[in-house]
Amino acid sequence: MQSQGATVVLGSGGARGLAHIGALSALDELGVPIKAIVGCSIGAKIGAFYAAGITPSQMQNQARQTTWWQQAKLFWPDFSKSGITAGKRIEKFLYKHLGHRHIETFGIQFVCVATDLGTGEQVVLNTGHAVSAVRASISMPFMLAPVIIDGRMLVDGAISNPLPVSIARTHCQGPIIAIQAHGTEFVQPHARDTSANRNMIQVYRRTGCLMQWNIAQAQLRENPPDLLIAPYAPGIDTFDFHKADISLAVGYDAVMTRAPEIIKLVAHKRHPAITGHSR
Repeated sequence: MQSQGATVVLGSGGARGLAHIGALSALDELGVPIKAIVGCSIGAKIGAFYAAGITPSQMQNQARQTTWWQQAKLFWPDFSKSGITAGKRIEKFLYKHLGHRHIETFGIQFVCVATDLGTGEQVVLNTGHAVSAVRASISMPFMLAPVIIDGRMLVDGAISNPLPVSIARTHCQGPIIAIQAHGTEFVQPHARDTSANRNMIQVYRRTGCLMQWNIAQAQLRENPPDLLIAPYAPGIDTFDFHKADISLAVGYDAVMTRAPEIIKLVAHKRHPAITGHSR
């Protein structure tokens, strides 16, 4: 595994989370070594792909080729007992890219987070079957049926830790760069949405976004990263994966805008000031 470099935290965000691919592309272009990925929900999926050796360029090409209909088929209702879909098509998609690999075989350290539906606790997944771990982390309540791992019923990690910097602090080393793709519209000037014409699904998605934002802000006050980057993708809703170009671009641009800070951070952590006595 990569022994030196940064730990990158990729948060939740649905289609906005495609910004993570652009961010990883920019980090690679800047020559930033990545030694660990900690992901939640869409960040877990993209992080697992990256840790497994799939390049940002490959992910970008796939994202750009995804049509609305292709995305809809992944979530096509089969009305399972505990979700609109049991998630079999999504699992097939994950197997296509990750196969039957275990997390321990990845080239860089990978950790993702899910939520125990019974206790409400966050569950850290850093060993074992990669597809099962990612599938648990992306299990959006109501939409995707939960996943059972070690006797625990697991749902979306965004419910307990949408931007898992705290997990990066306890499980990984190196400077932490966090990419927050969800809720960034709440801090943009003139971005307040006061529409009274929302349908039921739009209200559900907006409520979920607000919940994730508030949880993340509280947790960031306790566990701030060394650098927080928040790409803003205007007009992108949770399931707008067919609008990939917008999210990819804002993720790339958000990292490049902070390039001097990133390079300084990684260089400082790689070569810290020497103190004390040499041995």
